Amino acid sequence: MDLDDPMIDNLRRIAFARDVRVQDLTVAILERPRHQELIADVAGTGARIRTLEEGDFASAVMAALPGSGIDAAIGIGDLHATLIAACAVKCLGGEFLARLMPRNDEERKAIGDKASHVYGLGELAPAADIAVAITGVTGGPLLPGVTFGSGYAETSSLVISSRHATVRPFMGKYRPQAGDGAWVGPGLVAPRNGYLMGGIP
Repeated sequence: MDLDDPMIDNLRRIAFARDVRVQDLTVAILERPRHQELIADVAGTGARIRTLEEGDFASAVMAALPGSGIDAAIGIGDLHATLIAACAVKCLGGEFLARLMPRNDEERKAIGDKASHVYGLGELAPAADIAVAITGVTGGPLLPGVTFGSGYAETSSLVISSRHATVRPFMGKYRPQAGDGAWVGPGLVAPRNGYLMGGIP
């Protein structure tokens, strides 16, 4: 893939690798005003589009996860989520390309000539041994959110490992600790993208 090439060329490469037509591909894009041009570009190729309300990180993982129904993910997202997504995609054997997108003159000045540099997995996730843990909080296309029952909370998570080449789903149940009402287990915090993410590069 090449970020400087037209959208159709990159989707043709993905279609060739999957032995399908471009029209058979499904591309995930976060539904944001900044992505309207990308959505139009993908629509012009004939590929299917799955727009997501939340989950730029999730879409990247789903594109590399067999059986997810997503063949590629495209978008402009948060730097931290991008790095963790790159770690997860590397664990899954996928391909990941990114470029810095300065939002103003100050950021353009700060990154200088790096604005045109394309980062691959070798730079974004250079370690050979990587593990990523993801827990759904508010819920999304990759994982359901936290559910609450009578005296307990239930979470769904994925642990992805490059060392063992595994994707392990698991469910956790947490109950209030006797006496002070504190929850046993990790704290539940709802970040903007609806997932708790941790990477060990």
